[in-house]
Amino acid sequence: MVHYTCDLCARSLGNGSDPRFVITITAEPAHDPNRLTDGDLDADALEDLAQALKQDATAAEPVPDRIELRYDLCPDCHARFTRDPLRCGTVPGARFSPN
Repeated sequence: MVHYTCDLCARSLGNGSDPRFVITITAEPAHDPNRLTDGDLDADALEDLAQALKQDATAAEPVPDRIELRYDLCPDCHARFTRDPLRCGTVPGARFSPN
C-alpha cells in the first residue's frame, strides 16, 4: 500500500482516499545551449580553460541544466501554493527600528 504525506506540512494523506495534489516543476534553460552565438566565437577558449583548471577541486557540483521536481500537497498547502507559488509574499524582509 502506498502512503502519502504532504511535502510541506508533513500531514498524512491517508491511503490515497484523502484529497491530495501533485505539483510538478520543471526548470530548464530558456535558450538552446548547442547554438553558437557571436559572443561564443569571440571568447578566448584557452583563457576559459585556464580559469576552469584553477578552480578549487572541492567546488560544489554544477547544477544540471534540466531538473524535474515532484511534490505531494494536502489541500491547505495546495491552496497556499497556488496563491504564492514562489513564496515571494511569505519571505520576511529586513526589519529596522523606526529611529
